[in-house]
Amino acid sequence: MITLNQSDIRFMQAALPLSEGLRELFAKLVSAKNKKLIPDEISSELSNLCEERLATHGFDDYNSPTEEGRKLEELIDKLDTE
Repeated sequence: MITLNQSDIRFMQAALPLSEGLRELFAKLVSAKNKKLIPDEISSELSNLCEERLATHGFDDYNSPTEEGRKLEELIDKLDTE
């Protein structure tokens, strides 16, 4: 299980093309008072979505990571290693 914070969830809601199931899960997590736990199989799906977004929106014209790119890299690391 992966633990996400409110900021991570809000960022992914805004930046990623989430399926209806993921949108519903995130809506429940946002309203939950306890830890925001994500099952491993869903963390893998979220990591893939972050990687796709990173490839298309994560770098500027000089191939330097943008602010969004740095956040996506941080999330990929969190989703893949926890």
